[in-house]
Parts: sequence; structure tokens; C-alpha cells
Amino acid sequence: MRRHFMPTRVLLIALAGALALSGCGSKYTYVKNKQEQVYFKIPKEWETIGVPPDPLRGAEDPPPNWQVLFTAPGYEANTMTLLQSVPNGNAQVINLTRAQAAAISPSEIRKFILTQLDIDEDPLELARRQDPRIDLLDYVELNDRSNLRGLSITYTWKDGPQDSWFTIRHIGMLNDTNNKLYRFRVNCVPQCFLGQFGGDIKTVADSWTVNTRKG
Repeated sequence: MRRHFMPTRVLLIALAGALALSGCGSKYTYVKNKQEQVYFKIPKEWETIGVPPDPLRGAEDPPPNWQVLFTAPGYEANTMTLLQSVPNGNAQVINLTRAQAAAISPSEIRKFILTQLDIDEDPLELARRQDPRIDLLDYVELNDRSNLRGLSITYTWKDGPQDSWFTIRHIGMLNDTNNKLYRFRVNCVPQCFLGQFGGDIKTVADSWTVNTRKG
């Protein structure tokens, strides 16, 4: 059975551990967590929303140490998260148990979004098999730092003939001890993701930064 995620809109709240910093003269504002050493930027007119837990977090997923949801103006509370006509997303940091750390792999990270739709498939493998449900737009392995490794995958998905397309960019990174997962996603319908908001979405996703260096 497919899960439908219709989060209830709540009042904006101050998120514990998150601090938004505005640069003078910039159209963007930074969202950061100093303790976890992560940050990203969003346009000033976008909002951060206190809606724990993430509407795309499965029942068996470990709870995040920190997370923040964000959206452009126009988010509709009665529409499935993935099918919004404006960008929305989630950033989170998750401590993995020893068993979870042993089981995590690039394939498991890539599967995350589809498993929330009860589809236990790796989108990269589906694209390689030319599955008609997926259009792979970009895939990059993020292994340029010795203490972080991970991936960024962007694709458009339509589960069936009667379903609607959505486009998503999903970034997952692990620390060098394999016990902390840094996850970021941003999504909306294709005409939003690839059209009207394409520039902002790329800027927001590209700004996701994890600083785990010591000293």
C-alpha cells in the first residue's frame, strides 16, 4: 500500500539548534547547526517549518539528531509532499546504530525516497535498466574528502500511468566512522524543479555543506 504524506501546516517555530543568518545585501539566508557543523542557504522569502518528524521518514528510520524542513511560499498542506508545485525539502543529521552503520551502503542511501513509497528499488539501477518510471537527470559520487563520502542523485519519477511525476534531488553523506548520516533533499513537480524554481533549487542544494574537519 502506498503511503500518502500530508503533513499538517503548523506555526513557524524556532528550531532548537538551528540558526538562520542573513547576509547583508544577499537574497539568501543561511540555516545552520553549529553543533553538527552543517549549513545551507535558502532564498529569504522561503520558510523553515517545525514539522517533526520529516513526512518522508519511514517508521523504522532512526530519529534525526537535528532536522529542519523548508519550503518556498505556496506550500499546500493538503497536497502530498513530493507533488508540491513549489520547492520543499528537508535537511537532517542522523546518528546510526552499530547495526545500521554495518548495513548502510550507497544503494541503501539511494533507495531512501522510493522506499517511502513502498518501492524497495535502487533508482540508479532502475535507470540503468531503462525502467519507464524513472528519468535519471544526474548522479554524482561525493568522495573528494577523506572524512566524508556519499552521493547526490537527481531524478524524475512516476509510479504508474495514473500517477503524477515528481522531481527530487537527494544527497546522502557518511562520516569516516560510518556512524553518522547527513541527508538533504529538495523536491517538487517537474515544471517547478526544472523550470520556474530551477535556479534557486540548484543553489540551495549545492550550498548543503558538512564540515567534519578537526581544527
